[in-house]
Amino acid sequence: MPEFGGHSVWLIPLLVFIARIFDVSLGTLRMIMVISEHRFASATLWFLEVMIWVVAVGGVVKHPDNPAAIVAFAGGFATGTPVGITIENKLANGFRIVHRKQVGNLLERIRASMPDAILSVERAEKISGYAVDAGGPRARLLWIRFGGVRK
Repeated sequence: MPEFGGHSVWLIPLLVFIARIFDVSLGTLRMIMVISEHRFASATLWFLEVMIWVVAVGGVVKHPDNPAAIVAFAGGFATGTPVGITIENKLANGFRIVHRKQVGNLLERIRASMPDAILSVERAEKISGYAVDAGGPRARLLWIRFGGVRK
């Protein structure tokens, strides 16, 4: 098996691929944290993301004669995005809790800015299973499979 600097031809691309999955997944989570205004968590994730990215780029730059490393870099990027989204879905950071006293005001504000918006409304102690249309002709839409649309 051919070797690059004492390493197998597939070892560097494998490490680059795994590193890119990690750094892009962290980037996806970091963006959720930035949007959610979690400053410290987003800064920490950004630090880790950049450290891993530097290692992955170093693996490609150090072995420019290994085209598998370049393909692994791109493949890790492409794979990291859905992996990051899946992790975020499991963590459910995109959910917002609104007290019931605030719902009326919130619906009015959403209706004014986004008349075609569809929101999911559920109670903390029991899932309602209904989606409330904020401004359209339908007042309630029964969901066939609750959780199919989260945000």
